Amino acid sequence: MIRKIILLTSIATIFSSYLSAGTINSAKIEYVQVNNIAGSSNVVVIKFDTPPTSPSCADDRMIASLDTSGGKALLSIALTAHASGKSVSVQGAGQCDGNLEVVSYMRVL
Repeated sequence: MIRKIILLTSIATIFSSYLSAGTINSAKIEYVQVNNIAGSSNVVVIKFDTPPTSPSCADDRMIASLDTSGGKALLSIALTAHASGKSVSVQGAGQCDGNLEVVSYMRVL
């Protein structure tokens, strides 16, 4: 019985974070900013012309760590979309870093 409760709680947590994650179906990237601060993690901040649907912490910017290969790939995609003027679709991870939501994935449209 305890295993079932733990399993159900885990599933609920996963779905609740996904449901609260921000989504942008189609937006242009206004700017791409890389923050390289000594003693801190390196991040890319991406500003969109359309804000995500949620979470409440988010504005029209999202963030990704450049300390991972996934974050570096997001930077490459963001720069490509910005330089070409193409729209992107973005899904947030449902977690915030200050007033910025962490990017889960980005797709060039």
